[in-house]
Parts: sequence; structure tokens; C-alpha cells
Amino acid sequence: MKIKAVVFDIDGTLYPYERMYLKSIPVFIKYFRFISNFGKVRSEIRKKPREDTDFRIRQAKMLAARLGVTDDYAYTAIESIIYDKWINSLKGIRPYRNVEAVLDYLKKERVKLAVLSDFPAAEKLKFLGLQGYWDTVLCSEESGYLKPDTEPFLMVCKRLGIPADQVLFVGDNPRYDITGAIRAGMKTALFSGILAGLDRFKSRYSEVKPDFRFTGYAAFLQILLKIIDN
Repeated sequence: MKIKAVVFDIDGTLYPYERMYLKSIPVFIKYFRFISNFGKVRSEIRKKPREDTDFRIRQAKMLAARLGVTDDYAYTAIESIIYDKWINSLKGIRPYRNVEAVLDYLKKERVKLAVLSDFPAAEKLKFLGLQGYWDTVLCSEESGYLKPDTEPFLMVCKRLGIPADQVLFVGDNPRYDITGAIRAGMKTALFSGILAGLDRFKSRYSEVKPDFRFTGYAAFLQILLKIIDN
């Protein structure tokens, strides 16, 4: 397996989902109806073809129709509640153990590094103390699509300047991360964290076949040593 770049998902991959859930509770309680409908809009977007509309404008229009508010109100509310209050509620999150050791090793080996997330990742990387590692950080929204569409995956490969078949994508979600990366022609590694046994996608997407699986970053580092050294 020839690997010249490694791309990571962030939520549930670089840090545990349970920490995000705990820190998000106050925001979710205060804005429960809004966030519930926002989640449904994101699910709808994943199923629909791309439109020649700015992603966030399209998203706001769909949410406005659900809530019975104006497009402008929905747009401003999304920016405030999701991209400001929710993301900033995650201050203090810490990465999984040995994540930094993996990133240090890959940098030493001159393997390019990237993050691809369905939400803006820059602030989260600062909270994690991981902001200095990346050759590029991409939010899927910039492509006009969300995972598992191939467009975000192909865009991150283009930004890295590396063919998809020489890029390893690391994610925790078989449905969105691994399926999308495989369709884009990338190599894939599925991370099964603490909540793997509760993964609602586990049975439905058990047929998804990543190149390998791992349950912790110490094990991932050992796999990388074998792949890259060979």
C-alpha cells in the first residue's frame, strides 16, 4: 500500500464522541427544536443532487421552510447556534491518546496530512491542540456536498496534490467516511472507538470493507510503521 497522504475525519475520529455529547448538552437543550430540524435538513442534503446555490444559503432555505421562518432568519440562526455556540461549546476537548504520536511520525516521514469534516474544523483543531500539523483543512460544505458524496474526498486529494489511490482516509463512520472514501478511490482505515458497540450504522453497513480497522492510535501507529517502512 503506497501512502503519500493521510486524511482524517475529526468528530469521533480524533477525539471521542462522548466528550462532544457531554459538552454539547447545554446548547442542545436550549435549542432542541432548532438543532433537531437542522439535523434533518443535513440528512436531506445528503440525499439530494447538488444545486448551483451557495451551500449555506441552500441549507438556510431548507431549514426556513421547516421552521416557518424567513431565509435570512434561518441563515443568521445557523451561523449563531451551530457555527458559533455549538462549536465553541467544545472548548477543552482532548484528542485520543497517541494521536499526536501518530501525527508526529507522519510529519517526520513527510507524509502530507489533512482533515476533512462535514463541519468547519479549524476551531476544533485549536481546542485539541492539533492546529499545526495540517497541509490542508477542508469542510465538506466548501465542495457543495456532504459525505458520503465523493466530491469532498476528491477535493481534499486535489488540494493535497496527491492521487486518490495514494491517500489513506481515516474515519469512524462506515456510512459517511469509509463508503465515500472508497467510492473516491482512496485507501481507508476504520477507527472503532469506545462507542463502536453502539454504532447505529454497524449492522446496516457491516458490508463496508475498509483496508484495515483499528481500535486505538497505538495500534494504528504500528500499522503505519509496517506500511510506510515497507
